[in-house]
Amino acid sequence: GVRWHGRASPRQSRAMASKFSDTSSPGGLKALNSHLASRPYVGGFTVSEDDFTLFARVSDSVDPKMYTHVARWWRHIHALSKLRPGAAFVPAARVSTTAPAKAGKPA
Repeated sequence: GVRWHGRASPRQSRAMASKFSDTSSPGGLKALNSHLASRPYVGGFTVSEDDFTLFARVSDSVDPKMYTHVARWWRHIHALSKLRPGAAFVPAARVSTTAPAKAGKPA
């Protein structure tokens, strides 16, 4: 397909968003994580409505150790969603960037 300035065309972007319709399963998250390993947004290098649509379907408790790129993307889209005019309330992120402290040792 044709790419402009590293971005997928709108048609390609919609195809990408629909490719990740199963974001509640480990397999779906693994596929999304692999996809986001080489790009910051679902459609390439520019945020699109598809990112916000997919964001609404991805849990805010994604394991950042297993799905590093999904967690990074989720935090970023969460921050951007707060800046959108008329954006619906989005709960505070529960995606952590640090590992929990081990039992018996101070944090």
